[in-house]
Amino acid sequence: MFGGGSGAGMAQMHRNNIKLLRKTNRFSSKRTFSNTKIEYSRAAGGFIALKKLSPEELRSVRKLVLENRNKDKRKNLLLSLAILVPLLTLFAYLISAFLANENTIKSNNLKLKADVMSQQYDFYKSDGDVWFNKNKFNNAIFQYRKAQELFPEKYEANYQLTKALVRSCQIDFLHCEEAKEKLEILKGNYPDKKDILVLHF
Repeated sequence: MFGGGSGAGMAQMHRNNIKLLRKTNRFSSKRTFSNTKIEYSRAAGGFIALKKLSPEELRSVRKLVLENRNKDKRKNLLLSLAILVPLLTLFAYLISAFLANENTIKSNNLKLKADVMSQQYDFYKSDGDVWFNKNKFNNAIFQYRKAQELFPEKYEANYQLTKALVRSCQIDFLHCEEAKEKLEILKGNYPDKKDILVLHF
């Protein structure tokens, strides 16, 4: 019959494979929780007789469990505080150090800005004086205005600007209205300054 030889070979191979299989199951169905418990009891020296507790004993056990639980809570709370307090202290220190650094930077920036403004003021005033001495009053007025914009409350800047306006009015007949207005303001703001009395038309 066609293919009979190969069929017989396959059947023989199948029988050989079955012989190679393990005869017993590695995971025995007899190994249950009850059987394991019995084995452990035997190893421990006999069966453990479980005693049924009375209601009073149950209450005392429950009380003991609650006390232990409260102790554990207190321990956990103390442990959390022991970790959290140093962390919060470190965080507060870092924040204060950062803010102090920010304040220092701001203070330094303000000082630097004040120094730059002071240097600019000195330049505008000095340059205005040069132009004033050359009777170039428009140039002097321009520079004195720049100085006054930097420090509007400074007497020196206001006085030099008013003086340049008055001289421009006297010699070039320019800025007369503004000169009168500035002179009145100067007298009102600084009544004790005697050099203002020199300025007149």
